[in-house]
Amino acid sequence: MARPGMTLEFPDFPGLAEQFRQLPKSLASAAIGAAVKRALKPAQEELKRQTPVGTTGNLKRGIATKAKRYPKTGSAVAIVGYRKSGTGKPPKEGTKRRNKASDKTQHQFLVEYGSKPRVTKSGANRGRMPAMHPIQQASRASESQVKALLESEMKLAYEKALKQLPRYMAARAKKGRA
Repeated sequence: MARPGMTLEFPDFPGLAEQFRQLPKSLASAAIGAAVKRALKPAQEELKRQTPVGTTGNLKRGIATKAKRYPKTGSAVAIVGYRKSGTGKPPKEGTKRRNKASDKTQHQFLVEYGSKPRVTKSGANRGRMPAMHPIQQASRASESQVKALLESEMKLAYEKALKQLPRYMAARAKKGRA
């Protein structure tokens, strides 16, 4: 079964892909990663709206956007979803602060896909969880917004990358990488 979500290919907005190819690959990947992450903001807000609060609200607090840059190829990807459980920093000792929500999102699979009726070995009923599909619904609801925002963010990222290019090249020359 495929994971729920939205896949957007990098469409060639009037020659923008070729312009990014002319930049140094690591600079292009940084610019594209930042642009894609900003473009996914509506999807993150929609996922927050679609996610059920539950008794603690941990799942809703565990929503995040992550961008992964690939400097060797000059590309980047970004995803919106729930943080992986157990990856947050441990809480500080002696504070009354709640644990990070990323440590409390173990039930994200149950909320997305649901479960069939669960029964213990002794026959006790433990209930069932209906599938709510918040990621799937959020991706469908925000897809048009994200596509529209992607073009403007990519153009803005290219302009910013052009402004950074002289400093980037100077730093590379200083390190002897020209």
